[in-house]
Amino acid sequence: MQPDILPSEWFGDVEHTHGAIDEALGFANLLIELSCRGRAGDVSVPEPQDGRAR
Repeated sequence: MQPDILPSEWFGDVEHTHGAIDEALGFANLLIELSCRGRAGDVSVPEPQDGRAR
């Protein structure tokens, strides 16, 4: 799974600047999102909106 196909809200809507702090915040938000989804039993990943394959 590639990060660019995941919804931006899963990354906490942190601007993607390639700065270390922004990247860390984005991936921390992703970890929390995936943990919550795992606990809820929702392990589905939405289909990419631009038609790209996973």
